[in-house]
Amino acid sequence: MKELNDIIKKYGEEPFSSRIANAIVENRKIRPIETTHELSSIVNQAVPRKKTSNPNPILSNPSTKTFQALRIYVNDELEELKKGLIAAEHLLRPGGKIIIICFHLLEIKTVRDFFRVCTKGQDKKILPSFERSHKITPSNEEIKGNPRSRTSLLFHSTRTGHPPVNTP
Repeated sequence: MKELNDIIKKYGEEPFSSRIANAIVENRKIRPIETTHELSSIVNQAVPRKKTSNPNPILSNPSTKTFQALRIYVNDELEELKKGLIAAEHLLRPGGKIIIICFHLLEIKTVRDFFRVCTKGQDKKILPSFERSHKITPSNEEIKGNPRSRTSLLFHSTRTGHPPVNTP
């Protein structure tokens, strides 16, 4: 249960991670969880319901963070993102553009930290491999048309002519 709690807390940033992990473990003692609907129901029952003004069930469903956490953990998404960023730094020619769209805070932190190193260099001897990154957020109009875009953040930058800062 501790590992499941840690996964949900770390990757889902879920404040009720221990309650959710406990509910999942207890339900699995009775029978296997075979569908996403069953898991969603277990999580929804474990999380205290707060009143939300958001009528969109996707945005107000308490199981969203748990599914995110499990997906990130199983697919090792943050490590894959780091590997992709480092590969891009090595593959892009000077003047090449990199564009990354992030959809949750853990991805944003990973990309932000990558660019923090690449745009400042690691010390005064290593020159930056990317220009300062720029961030674009969705407009209110875009969010109305596509509510899932509300958490997205687009990063873009240009590769400098200096050697890569990160090593593979």
